Amino acid sequence: MEINELAEGKYYILLICEGTAEEDIMNHLLDNNLLIFSRSVLIDYQVSRIRSAESIQEKYLNLNYEKPVAIIRVLDSKHEKFKLGKAYQRFKSSVINVITSPEIEILLIIYKGDYDHFSNSRKSTIKPSQYCSEKYRIKKIKSKGILLGAFNGSTNLLQAIKRYKQLTNDQHY
Repeated sequence: MEINELAEGKYYILLICEGTAEEDIMNHLLDNNLLIFSRSVLIDYQVSRIRSAESIQEKYLNLNYEKPVAIIRVLDSKHEKFKLGKAYQRFKSSVINVITSPEIEILLIIYKGDYDHFSNSRKSTIKPSQYCSEKYRIKKIKSKGILLGAFNGSTNLLQAIKRYKQLTNDQHY
């Protein structure tokens, strides 16, 4: 599977998000047409929070679709196990992991201009979500709408994503 095939609508997409903040951001990007695919190609037209391979197989992969299915997983761990059963191996090459390492909240730290401070002085002892809660006094940052609301619009969110890639030379986003 090639990325341009996703953009061309050649696949149905099962978009899975690990947490509420990731789900909010993906829904925002979808609703504002800021991804290479639209909500119309999503299975059930929505982001899923089901993460276990077994549950995904049971709920989604036992059905017949008119097009092939790509599974995009948005999560913060490179080590989270996701093993499809033998009967579902045809989907294995269509699984894309989007790693939001160390946590999606790192984007807010970048947006606020505190990435150097965070990475140089506190990265080993504190998670980005805790840093955001303490430094920006944002309570329940992982709750629905909280992280997304802190960006004050799509432009700032997109700039933070692009800056993350520059800062880390990382292919996760």
